[in-house]
Amino acid sequence: GDLCEPIQDAPGTWDSESIAVFITIQDRIAVGDGRGDGVLRVYSGDGGTGSGKINEITRSGTMWEKLDLGGDGLSSISGLAIGKAGSAPSNRIYASGYNLAEYIYSGSEWSENDFGPYTQWTNDLIVGEARNDGQDRVYVAGWGRVYELTYTGTWSSQEIAVDDQMI
Repeated sequence: GDLCEPIQDAPGTWDSESIAVFITIQDRIAVGDGRGDGVLRVYSGDGGTGSGKINEITRSGTMWEKLDLGGDGLSSISGLAIGKAGSAPSNRIYASGYNLAEYIYSGSEWSENDFGPYTQWTNDLIVGEARNDGQDRVYVAGWGRVYELTYTGTWSSQEIAVDDQMI
């Protein structure tokens, strides 16, 4: 066939539904199994003008339920990811802003833990296997730096790039 043939529109239309209402701007969003229980949920973070809280939004029957994960919150949330870094026993929610925080579900409640290097500011973060060694780590973009954070019961971090130079 001709590579320039027009693509046919898929049948159907998009529907939109408000699943949660917030007083503050929601700066970041992620979908995944943050509790490690096999249920996919929506996680959103209010940053710049908000309290820096992470919220969990779960579909229950025909309704959406919103839960504040608690903790002190981050200022200016700039990154939000879900994953299981290193030897962590289950998935966690990772967030970046003026500091780094992980939200851990114990089976009955959420707790917040600051982790990683102190930085004046972080941008985005992601959980992944960048070393191709079978272990997921947290990667954080900061101002002029990229950090790799490894969890082996405690967190360790190293800068893997500084101002366009590899370390």
